[in-house]
Amino acid sequence: MATKQADVKFTKEQFLNAKEPIGSLDALYVVLEDGKEYTKEEAEKLLNDFLNRKVVK
Repeated sequence: MATKQADVKFTKEQFLNAKEPIGSLDALYVVLEDGKEYTKEEAEKLLNDFLNRKVVK
C-alpha cells in the first residue's frame, strides 16, 4: 500500500530546513512545536491561522 502524500509527516526542524519553505521561517518557528510531527496541510493551516489572527489592543 502506497503512502498518500497527505499522510507524510514532518518535524519542525524538517520544515525549517526545507529547500522550499511553506512560509516565513520565523512564523513557522513560533507555531510548530518541538518533537511534534505535522503534515504539510496541518503546518500550513497553523501558519495561516497565526498570520491572519486579529490583534487586540
